[in-house]
Amino acid sequence: MKELNSHFYGGEPFLNFELIKASVLYVNSKRLNKKCKFFVTTNMTILNKDIIEFLYQNQFLVLVSLDGPEKIHNRNRKGKMGRDSYQTVITNLKYIKKYYYKFYQTITFNAVLVEQEDYYRIKNYFLKDDLFCGGSLRNDFIISGIYP
Repeated sequence: MKELNSHFYGGEPFLNFELIKASVLYVNSKRLNKKCKFFVTTNMTILNKDIIEFLYQNQFLVLVSLDGPEKIHNRNRKGKMGRDSYQTVITNLKYIKKYYYKFYQTITFNAVLVEQEDYYRIKNYFLKDDLFCGGSLRNDFIISGIYP
């Protein structure tokens, strides 16, 4: 059986939630003879209960951008008006874990690591914090001097 995979990413996809919703509803309405999977990469700063319910109902696979402990994450990930975003991300994760536990278990975390950060501190943050126990973690590295 062939699959149709739709990925939503780049900036923050949920800035245009209506387009995501319309796209998913369109694909689902076509009753294709394929398994349809939906993926999204999000910083979780503008999630709300409606978006979370939509992700759950449509069995999205979610990749969350979270760079580690609060101080490290906030250094490079700002929310609206340049505000720190860590607490918003954690609040949304806790909500999903509490009310959509099975769905929460499918979430993957992506930490973008830069040279000056302590990789082992970040790794231990994800390994030891109960919020992430059993979750999946990806890492991307940014190393200065590689690109002209």
